[in-house]
Amino acid sequence: MKKTTNKIPDTAQTRVETGDQGDDLILSPLRQKELLLQTIFDALPEATIFVDSNRKIIMANPAVEKVIGYKPAELLGRTTSMFYANQEDYLEQGRLRYNKAQKQAGAPYHVNYRRKNGEVFPSETIGAPIIGEKGETLGHLGIIRDITEELKHREFRLRTNEELEKRVVKRTDELRMLTRAISHDIRSPMVAISGFANLTKRQLQAGNTEKAAEYADRISDAVDWVQTLLNDLSELLKASETEHHITRVNLHSIASKVADVTQGLACSAGVRIIVPQTMPTIEGNQTQLRRIFENLIHNACKFKREEVDSFLKIEVEEDPDQVTIRLIDNGIGVEEEHQNSIFRPFVRLSSEIEGSGMGLAIVRRFIEIHGGKIWVESEGENKGATFIFTLPRSRRGREPG
Repeated sequence: MKKTTNKIPDTAQTRVETGDQGDDLILSPLRQKELLLQTIFDALPEATIFVDSNRKIIMANPAVEKVIGYKPAELLGRTTSMFYANQEDYLEQGRLRYNKAQKQAGAPYHVNYRRKNGEVFPSETIGAPIIGEKGETLGHLGIIRDITEELKHREFRLRTNEELEKRVVKRTDELRMLTRAISHDIRSPMVAISGFANLTKRQLQAGNTEKAAEYADRISDAVDWVQTLLNDLSELLKASETEHHITRVNLHSIASKVADVTQGLACSAGVRIIVPQTMPTIEGNQTQLRRIFENLIHNACKFKREEVDSFLKIEVEEDPDQVTIRLIDNGIGVEEEHQNSIFRPFVRLSSEIEGSGMGLAIVRRFIEIHGGKIWVESEGENKGATFIFTLPRSRRGREPG
């Protein structure tokens, strides 16, 4: 069977229908190739130019106008130096690429070009020499690609990866610290359970049921304490794992309801809670925002001073992007060396005051999930404390922390 080929012999001629009856245009092979190359050249989506050995432009495709702003006809006979934002780059590329030793396409290079309107943009250019039949360099082909958006996406990916790495390091440190804290805080009740269990056994063997019952109560208290620690730990861990339902939440509604619910606790503790008449509405998780106010109000009640009329005053500042909330009390205060550590899990300023040391850690986690931050200001012992936290008005574009 005779093998067929798509190659057109140089001596062949081709008829092209012109659309007129009986009239055909006969094209030579050379003209066919010229038309084919011209069609491909014009259809290229990237700015493409041909230059001679003196770097003067002899051809430019329509995409040049889109990328650089010049019409192809405006460029003919002019050198490519008009494109370069930095003339040192123009000279450097001339030394590297426009020399007799350059016989094949070099690696893509990145320079800043200047559009007709003066705007500078980053580009990736692919250059290839045009070699004649005798090996001489007739000129060069250049394909110019605007990489502005590509660099933006690359920078965004790098920034995102850096933020993720920082977040992983932070969470790893938190988990390491949390593990140490859990080990420390659970050890004491577990030792107590073991010790009182042995004492209970001995008292039962001795027939002293009254003392055995007392030790059994101690065991029960220690178990309750472990359960409290585990429950608070579970809530802290769930804050990072659960899906966060975001709605429009009125902070005044939450703060006033929490104050009403805890009024019995506040009255018994002798703490007067002052909620502002108005507070803004933000986007957030209602359950978590309620828990933030609950824990901070309960914290102020626990750390009040006995000898004064105690109060807790809530103040709010607003700006277009976020709200800042202050809870000001006149309690026992927080000394400077403890003002950062109190937000860590299981940290307790006083062993005499009931609590697992998880309340403020949960508050901090919920605030961070909302994209805010919290800190405390205090002049020291018996000087009161101000817990300050920020919350963004909108959750758009924010991911849970």
